[in-house]
Amino acid sequence: MEENKNLADLSKDISNNLCDTLAAIEILYDLIDGEVKDCYLINTIQKNVKSSFDNIEICRKLISNPD
Repeated sequence: MEENKNLADLSKDISNNLCDTLAAIEILYDLIDGEVKDCYLINTIQKNVKSSFDNIEICRKLISNPD
């Protein structure tokens, strides 16, 4: 049971880090002012971070219901 608690806490920490990253991406996006290559890079990072949230949600479900 302790392992599940640690996994859940780790999952929350990862989500918090991803939220901070999304906030930083939005600031960076405003700073680059529409440069095509930079926008592509920022959009790709943002897409991957959002996808990571989906994967974390799947992990949380597996932690809650391991069977």
